[in-house]
Amino acid sequence: MTMDEKKPFMDQAATAKKRYENTKQRLRKLELKKLRLKKDKKLPSRDREQEPQGGADNSEIMAPKKPLNAFLIFCLEQRPKLEVEFG
Repeated sequence: MTMDEKKPFMDQAATAKKRYENTKQRLRKLELKKLRLKKDKKLPSRDREQEPQGGADNSEIMAPKKPLNAFLIFCLEQRPKLEVEFG
């Protein structure tokens, strides 16, 4: 595959990566803001909400998935063609 043929997939992957990084950065800012608010409250430990033991954090649940790379975008585009050809 030539570079000209690869370019659309590489561009899509780069766009997806930028979107992922922006989402990740916004989530990080929200987490920091949340931590500052918690810190400012300075409530006695018995009045604070108990944090769950183990399991996934809210930040982990809300975290964006990593973007597809150029090869996987190419595979997603080629798969229907190959399914028709090879059944």
